[in-house]
Amino acid sequence: MSNKTTIALICAVILALSASCSKASGPQASSGQASVYVSAPVSMREPLEQLTAQYNESNPQTLIKLNYASPQTLESQIRIGAKIDLFVCEIQSMVDSLHLDGLTVESSQVALFKNHTVLFVPKGNDLGIASFDTLLSDRVGKIAVADKEKQASGYFANRAIAFIDSEDSLAGKIVYKDSANEAVLAVELGEADAGISFYSDIHAAKSLEAIAISPEEAIYTASVVSASENQSAAEAFALFIGSEASLGLFYSYGFKPLYN
Repeated sequence: MSNKTTIALICAVILALSASCSKASGPQASSGQASVYVSAPVSMREPLEQLTAQYNESNPQTLIKLNYASPQTLESQIRIGAKIDLFVCEIQSMVDSLHLDGLTVESSQVALFKNHTVLFVPKGNDLGIASFDTLLSDRVGKIAVADKEKQASGYFANRAIAFIDSEDSLAGKIVYKDSANEAVLAVELGEADAGISFYSDIHAAKSLEAIAISPEEAIYTASVVSASENQSAAEAFALFIGSEASLGLFYSYGFKPLYN
């Protein structure tokens, strides 16, 4: 067995154990309850946890357990057979890849809402930052973004940067953070002149403003995993978070309707 193969197997085992541990830390199903394991983006955490608590209370026959990670990690967990019933992802290429490989049920897919990738700055910024193009100016110093391997906001931020910077001239300005929250904080504290992230990450930051929107939108799609033993219960929860009442909560956190 080659070293590369050995490393790949070790990584797969670690991912599977990580997924199992994160889920086991939640409430335990009682006799007769169906446990539904939901893997979702970190950006959905606050509203999704509120809705999950509401759903668990109203549906005693089902216990929803949540797991958060980067889309890349969640996709890897599904591919190695981690216990996941419902997968929510905002990167369409991953949604399509899992479906084409027969790992999710196409008929179960629910497009939920979208998120804008925005350029944000401190309110009243005096550097003349008014668009993505102005980031190329010499007067702009550091630009904070999340690590694309850790959060999808970083993935979309990098795509927005690539759209305006074909020569990679911004490479020395980019400051990669472990999370979107850290990227937002860096701009709030003046450690960076601007940042790029999801609008939902900054909508509650009173000292910041979004001044430009990337043309590429992040569409959040829920898919039932083919290997799930509780497909009906997983699909029911997907429809619940896609209901009008649930969507209203997501909109209050900065997410946007699909057709707006």
